Amino acid sequence: MTALCKSWDGNYFLAGQYPDSARRALLFFKIKENGDSLKTTVIGDYKHVYYTTNTLIRTPDGNHLLTGHFENLDTGNTNALLVQLTNNLDTLWTRKYDASPFDRFWSTALSDDSGYLSVGEVLRTSSSNFSSIFILKTDKNGKELWRKKYDYGSTSSALSLTITKNGNILLSGFTGPNSFLMKLNNLGNKIWFKPCPYKGAFNIHELPNSNLYITGNYGVDLGENALVGVLDS
Repeated sequence: MTALCKSWDGNYFLAGQYPDSARRALLFFKIKENGDSLKTTVIGDYKHVYYTTNTLIRTPDGNHLLTGHFENLDTGNTNALLVQLTNNLDTLWTRKYDASPFDRFWSTALSDDSGYLSVGEVLRTSSSNFSSIFILKTDKNGKELWRKKYDYGSTSSALSLTITKNGNILLSGFTGPNSFLMKLNNLGNKIWFKPCPYKGAFNIHELPNSNLYITGNYGVDLGENALVGVLDS
């Protein structure tokens, strides 16, 4: 299982990948606090491979949202994915986003207008092997409102985002062998971009004093050393 959140009724949701090589679907559990199972739901088919991230959030309308992506086994294309589930694990809607033959979401945050901001990576061009940083804004029903990509040298991806107190968007991720931090306004226009001498900045949060808290890795090999840092705004 890759994602966990508390449900609106005080229980817990778990999300991961269905453990069957012939059917790589999305697997959801609803469990009690003591671990007893309440319900299991599988979403998927035999023509696609589905992947979850660690982003499973509660939404203001009393439902839940999962971020992920899926691969078409016939074409090899990968599309970004959002799935909204009720408190009883029933599917309200599933949305796919295909900006290129290879799109992946890694993280989603609730925006100030009750919509969603999702980040990840997208192919730079249809014939390119390099990916670009990707952000997509939707309304509360998953309808796309706008999308933007940002190119920085070699393969790049946004792994995490957070919304600041003043409504700006902070991203963290990697470009080539190093990490980056990026600040955008609420329309996705870049305010600043700062490369960092770390191997991977995987999570970013704004502290009450507006400083930034990041976690990730540094060193020669990914995962070799843990990184925890506090930066000014």
